[in-house]
Amino acid sequence: MSQALTPKGELAVRAAAPRESGPGELTVALYPYVPDPQLFQDKVSQAWAALGTGYALSFQTYDPYSGPPAPTIDVFAFDCSFSGSLVGEYAVSPLRPDEVDSPEDLYRFARDAATGPDGHFVGIPYLGCCSTLYYRDGDQPLGKPELSLDALFAVLGAAPYPEKEIPAPGQGLIVELRGSTTDACMYQQAWEQLNGGCVPEPPLPAADRLDTRALDALRKLVKMAGVAQAAFRDPGSQRVKWFEAGLGRAMVGFTEWLPSMSPGLRKTVQLRALPLGPGRPTPCYADAIGIRPGLEGEDRAAAVRLANLVASSDLLQSAVSSQYLVPARVSALRNLAQRDPVYARIQRMLDAADPCGFRLGPGGRLWIREVGPKIVSGLLGISMVTPPVSALSAEAPDAFESTPAGIWRRGF
Repeated sequence: MSQALTPKGELAVRAAAPRESGPGELTVALYPYVPDPQLFQDKVSQAWAALGTGYALSFQTYDPYSGPPAPTIDVFAFDCSFSGSLVGEYAVSPLRPDEVDSPEDLYRFARDAATGPDGHFVGIPYLGCCSTLYYRDGDQPLGKPELSLDALFAVLGAAPYPEKEIPAPGQGLIVELRGSTTDACMYQQAWEQLNGGCVPEPPLPAADRLDTRALDALRKLVKMAGVAQAAFRDPGSQRVKWFEAGLGRAMVGFTEWLPSMSPGLRKTVQLRALPLGPGRPTPCYADAIGIRPGLEGEDRAAAVRLANLVASSDLLQSAVSSQYLVPARVSALRNLAQRDPVYARIQRMLDAADPCGFRLGPGGRLWIREVGPKIVSGLLGISMVTPPVSALSAEAPDAFESTPAGIWRRGF
């Protein structure tokens, strides 16, 4: 028998799932949407081997946005936006606070995003992320300490050529808004910023009952970008290339876009959290490492040890430094900022954002499947196909096969 979290975050006893990895082996799926997933995997392998646990690691890829992990994956990364869905799917085993190493070193937003209502951890946070507004050095109006969405719109205005995919030189906002997960999450983040901050179980209204003010926030982004550019499906890093060529005045992305920039641009580009309302607090994503129900005894102890290793300060500093991912540990980001001026800018951005932990609560995965395509259609006039509800119970596809071009775009 094993323990799992119920949809209300309470402990439930469940029959142990059959173990399909070999004796002395853990099957692992790290977060795939990073600039160099192989580097992260290698760092984990090396650090794990040095511990001499007697357990081998077998790595798989898993797309955490498509559904619950296969029951054969012992340790897996997931976006805490969907922690409530994983709980409802009985796909994750709770972790007691005393099983998490140095929880006081975790950023509060990451800790909150990964904690269930009963105080148990759904997973151990190891990466953080927030929608990032890039702008060029010396652009003082965009560098003001306080910047609301209305103020951003006052600076950028409407795109001069909304019917063109390629942004105008030095004008407008470069952003992609054709992803249903992206748009649904941004809608919810706008709602939370407009209503004072993150909540563990935000309202998830039907498409015909969405909040007008939150939708207006997304409409402002479309106006600043132009419909054609916001709807352009980026094959990889085209928007970064446009921005580097002097097109657009600002660009929306994530910190993991920094490796795609030339050293010259990376050295000077400025960044701040994207305002979707008043500007603060800023709902931020957290990615965590969870373990599956059904692991017991030494197997479970090894899985918990591995999860703590992946989320440890030393390993994070080693694995993320060249990828400009945001570690969920205060000590890791502080040490990186002391030796890398780009990370110092990332640290300042996070501190100024007043971040709060973003999560959709129970039913979030189903809500996005139902509402996300309709938000995209309403914003951009693109017809989106809603996946069948039956797909919710299916095993999630391989991350690299399902979205090979989006490996550094968080799979949205």
